[in-house]
Amino acid sequence: LSLSIYFVFLIIMRMVLLEEANLSSWRRFFEFASFNCEGKAYMSPFDFIQSLTSKASPEIITRKTLNYLEALQLTKETPSVTSSSCTFFRDANHHGLISYFDYLFLLSLLSEPESRFRIAFDLFDQNKDGKLEMDEFYRMASGILPKKLRENHYEKTSTKHEMSEYTKDDCFIFTTLSNHFFGSDHKSTLSYDDFHRFIRNFQLEVWEFQFMLFSTSKKDLTVLEFAKMIYSHISLPLHHQEQCFKHLDAKSHSNLLNRISFEEVCKFFTLLNNLNNFSYALNLCNLSNDPLTHAEFQRAVNASCGFKFQPDVVSSIFNIFSADNNGKLSVNEFISMLQNWRQSFIFKELAQPQTLLDNYKQCVRSKIMQSSFK
Repeated sequence: LSLSIYFVFLIIMRMVLLEEANLSSWRRFFEFASFNCEGKAYMSPFDFIQSLTSKASPEIITRKTLNYLEALQLTKETPSVTSSSCTFFRDANHHGLISYFDYLFLLSLLSEPESRFRIAFDLFDQNKDGKLEMDEFYRMASGILPKKLRENHYEKTSTKHEMSEYTKDDCFIFTTLSNHFFGSDHKSTLSYDDFHRFIRNFQLEVWEFQFMLFSTSKKDLTVLEFAKMIYSHISLPLHHQEQCFKHLDAKSHSNLLNRISFEEVCKFFTLLNNLNNFSYALNLCNLSNDPLTHAEFQRAVNASCGFKFQPDVVSSIFNIFSADNNGKLSVNEFISMLQNWRQSFIFKELAQPQTLLDNYKQCVRSKIMQSSFK
């Protein structure tokens, strides 16, 4: 029981910290939100995926103002959660609304390991009947999220009356997420199986977008592309990155490193979500000493995640995260860099300045992503 309470506490704190850290998530939301309805900013599903997969902020957005009926029209075709798929946000494209609460809720799920899906569900299932009703879900959610979060959903010019209106129980309805979970009439219930499938599909969809942005073949990644995907969310000196890329490129030309499939990339994201368990496994097995061998790495991954990487992928990971480009993995540095990556991937807190080339690459990736929604 105490362990369950601990995990519930972690989930609550993650949702709160997403907003409390330094308001980066709040700024990110408003930078990408393209709709405005009754004083509130909303993202489209396209805006949401773009906010997760784009490093830079978009061009200046002029939000489209919707009235109540237009908002209903925009979300009424949302499919049921029973037919949820890993193309849900792609299929919805610009036809949907995602509130600031939805945004934070989805971010909190993005980095959750599968072992905590049940705990997340039970957190909202107050009457313990194995099903969630909309009122039950949002009543619990509104208690978790701080007042500051609810107020930040409004523009700075909003009135106190509008602020108070937002805190009412009906403030979260008529969004794509609420219709997906509870139907357009909001009378359907959400089962754990559907909740589990939604989170899994959501994570896969985001991972696939990240994969597609860096894959030139759209089938797999070269080790150099894999490294660029990783370093795009790690704040490291440019000279360190350039040395790593040069080292990997030389090995690729020598056919010493193979290509990495999407399945293996998904394993890497799963490792990120299970990073605490991975670190714990290293300590339990006395594997926290430097340097880590390939066999020890696989052993810890298998214990914490339930799978092993392909041997050539392990070699690639060691080469990418090697401090001196010597193929040896420092445990402390590896864990630190993965924590840095996971934090940056969600909050987009990148300190490195953007060059003209970076902006050009971001523009190209944005066009690729837009074509994926068509």
